[in-house]
Amino acid sequence: MALITRIRKNFWLLLLVIGFALASFILMDASGPGGGQQGDTTMGTINGKKIDYMDYQLAESTYYQGSQGETFSKRESIWNYFVEKTLLADLAEDLGLAVGKEEMNDLQFGATPSPIIQQNWGQNPSALSSYKTMIEDGSINDPERKPIRDFWRQQSQQIGKAKMQDKVSNLVSKAIYTPSWMAEASFKDDNTKVDFEYVKIPFDAIDANVALSDADFSSYINKYPARYTEKVETRNLQYAVFDVVPSSEDTTNILAKVNGIKADFNASANAASDSLFALQKGGVYNPVYYKSENLLESMKEPITSMQAGEIYGPYVDNNSYILFKLIDSRNVADTVKAQQILINADPNNAIQVATANNKIDSLERLFKRGVSFDSLAIKNSQDNTAFNGGDMGILTQIGTYQANPPLASAIFFGAREGDLLKVKTPQGIHLVKINEMTYSDAEPEYKVAMISEPIVPSQETQNRMSDVVSELILANRDVDAMTSALASQGVSFQSSAPVKANDYTLDALGAGDTSRDIIKWAFDEIREVGDVSTNVHTYTDPVNYFDSKYVIAALKSVNPKGLQSVESLRSTLEPQVMNLKKAESLVSSLNVTNLEDLASQYNATVETATNASIGSPFIPGIGNEPDVVGAANATANQAISRPIIGKSGVYVLKPISKSEAGDVVNLPGIKSNLSRSMKSQVGFRLIESLKDGAKMEDNRSKFY
Repeated sequence: MALITRIRKNFWLLLLVIGFALASFILMDASGPGGGQQGDTTMGTINGKKIDYMDYQLAESTYYQGSQGETFSKRESIWNYFVEKTLLADLAEDLGLAVGKEEMNDLQFGATPSPIIQQNWGQNPSALSSYKTMIEDGSINDPERKPIRDFWRQQSQQIGKAKMQDKVSNLVSKAIYTPSWMAEASFKDDNTKVDFEYVKIPFDAIDANVALSDADFSSYINKYPARYTEKVETRNLQYAVFDVVPSSEDTTNILAKVNGIKADFNASANAASDSLFALQKGGVYNPVYYKSENLLESMKEPITSMQAGEIYGPYVDNNSYILFKLIDSRNVADTVKAQQILINADPNNAIQVATANNKIDSLERLFKRGVSFDSLAIKNSQDNTAFNGGDMGILTQIGTYQANPPLASAIFFGAREGDLLKVKTPQGIHLVKINEMTYSDAEPEYKVAMISEPIVPSQETQNRMSDVVSELILANRDVDAMTSALASQGVSFQSSAPVKANDYTLDALGAGDTSRDIIKWAFDEIREVGDVSTNVHTYTDPVNYFDSKYVIAALKSVNPKGLQSVESLRSTLEPQVMNLKKAESLVSSLNVTNLEDLASQYNATVETATNASIGSPFIPGIGNEPDVVGAANATANQAISRPIIGKSGVYVLKPISKSEAGDVVNLPGIKSNLSRSMKSQVGFRLIESLKDGAKMEDNRSKFY
């Protein structure tokens, strides 16, 4: 009904949207997937070489068909694969490198196959053999085997790209050399040690009233130009978030529902019906016994005084109404040492079960007459414990239950040390000898069935909030008008960090289709600064699948490539610049002559760092602080250092002892280790270097 009301209220907008959608459909049909000229399927160019959408789509469907997980990161991986493959092909041509037919065949079917083959076919060598047969006899080219052929072609290209990358990386690695002076400097940095006392004043403990100016931001940006220089255009968005929360009526209705469930739950007569009821209501039931410390925090206290069959709740925990029923409690062994003899039998085959039963009975009689259980297990057990005389190792309740529930129930829920059990399971009939049971305490463990009902907004509440946001968008078509209208609702625009055309994550709103839709809207070629999106952008709760947020988006700024502006980075950098400004204000006023007095003044403590070195500037309990460790090395023993602005606060320190590195030991080994470390980075750094030097045109945003 609410939906019909909304359609009636916004009928003219609906007609406009339908007309626009039809026009877009016609234009897209005429222009192809890229939305450009007819038949244009070029997603991008790398040094003049095209990446075609059809090839890209084939790779995506080949590698990710039926797979679960986030879509956009997968697409990013495929794009990077095509870029790297193109760049490596150009470089290989210049260097005269290739992956020949015989080499490719060896990488696919040889004794040392490509890691890609090992990953895809390591668990199914017979299927790999079938592919080889189809390639050799030509049947892979049959029309009905096109999907198989497409997959194999894509895999071959991936193998070729990986092998070419190895070849080029090996060429570069061979040229890496560590000179003696560098190895000597590294030895000195690693082995010159200093112990020092220090006081840390965290940024949030600095009580300084400072105001940030554009000059402060500009200075910070210019201090780290590489960090804040973009190779492509970025844009900043403004967005207003309307959280959808349950009304008091929603909460009352959910509580009434839970109380109704409680009455039915209370009527369940036994553990079997309790477990079935809990599962039918979307609850949780695990037929093992848990120590109280392994239960939900909210269960620990009440469960100790409950009787079997008693229900506790409803109460609120983690934004849900919780009911739980104590099914049973008993003291369960922490571990059990046991031996077994297993005679296999299909539980649905009466003859096999009867035969296995008879066999186990005869073995039980032999054991009781004095025949060693070990020897009986070695000669008769039909599982892998036979070689060890049936030794099952050290069993735990949960681990055994996960592997074999009937066996766990027999061993842990009623057996005693020294018992001999006959147990029927899906594997067959077991004869189990309980050798030892250990208990950490005499406290009971608990078997519990739990029902949880999330407190979420009703559809009516969601519709009501959606109507409010829709009306705001209809009535306010520029950012100034929207800003005023939002203020009347007690809501304000937030500024985003700069985003790129192909991004799919938007600040705390996270990654996904909705964030991607907002960013794609912002980069539309017709978009202008100050535009407000005509859509209500909906974020869905990933657990309970209701509309959790409605977002209004607007375009705040367009930032050309190059060093980013203060305005584009202000909201992103404000915490860092504020910390720096507060720290600078504190440093200018500090005159420290005694660490204890400084610690007392700022409610801190004097700490000690030992064996710190420039080569490894990590301070336990604080983290990586190279400026602090550098200052400790540069300050004389027993002298108070100047205040140092570190990564997490302001430090003042006093070196208490230093030890020099001494003469270099094993210079060849140091040179070898440094070279090896640098060589391990060649693959990644080489690709990044090729990308930096490439002329790239990226049109992905026109396709998805």
